Amino acid sequence: MSPMARLHSDDPRWVRVCRVDEVPRSGSRLVRAGGVEVGLFRTTHGAILAVTNRCPHKGGPLSEGIVTGHHVVCPLHGWKIDLVTGAAAEPDRGCVSRFAVDVRGDDVFLDVGTRPRETPPLEDVCGTHADTGRSKSMSAKSCSVARRRPILGRP
Repeated sequence: MSPMARLHSDDPRWVRVCRVDEVPRSGSRLVRAGGVEVGLFRTTHGAILAVTNRCPHKGGPLSEGIVTGHHVVCPLHGWKIDLVTGAAAEPDRGCVSRFAVDVRGDDVFLDVGTRPRETPPLEDVCGTHADTGRSKSMSAKSCSVARRRPILGRP
């Protein structure tokens, strides 16, 4: 048995969410993992990346956005989110949580136990809109502070 196969069979943090062919190239798919809505995105090069399915601006469903390169454009207000870093493209500010992804054979697994940071409540989301210039100041709940919360009933 390969080391990666042992990792997935012994560690409940890794959850199988779909098959690779269920995520279209230059497209996305919405899945639920660990009680969280996650957008899975597949680049033109075949890489699969995962982020929380909520834009840092107004909570738009990122999985319904347009994938371009390694970015997704939010369908509500056009914010461009980098799927590798989770950060909004300049001049906008904000970020989304990323998930570790492992493609094993034809299956896609997400690590729901090691989210990089907690997704803040919508009312605490920070960001500066490029068109209006309106901003919300960064707070302790912002993207720059890594925090954890229980996933799957574990602290």
